[in-house]
Amino acid sequence: MLCDFLFEHDGDRLRATCARCGRVARVKSRRVYAACRASAQPISRQQLADIVSSGADPDGWKPAKIGDLLERGLKAVGITEARVTRWTRARECGCSARRSALNAWGERQQRRIRKAAKAVAQAYFGQ
Repeated sequence: MLCDFLFEHDGDRLRATCARCGRVARVKSRRVYAACRASAQPISRQQLADIVSSGADPDGWKPAKIGDLLERGLKAVGITEARVTRWTRARECGCSARRSALNAWGERQQRRIRKAAKAVAQAYFGQ
């Protein structure tokens, strides 16, 4: 099981403290992964490495990639990169740049919405 960190501002960084095992770390972002020492079901180093490399949050949530979803939807109706290049008569359509920009924007927005939803849940339900 992963640590359940609570965050406090500590100068230019954040102080992350695990509510279960008491581990403390000074970090730059809220994406902190650590195997909890108080857990009855410890995770291995390989499992922790897999979680970190997947890009998921410590609780397993992973944002949807908006650009990839849009690309799949457009391909389903017959609009492909090759067809757009042919329509615009350009060397490159720029689809991959737009897709990666949409993916990054979508991830930021989903994390922002999730953070707000967690704050509301914390305020109303104490979770």
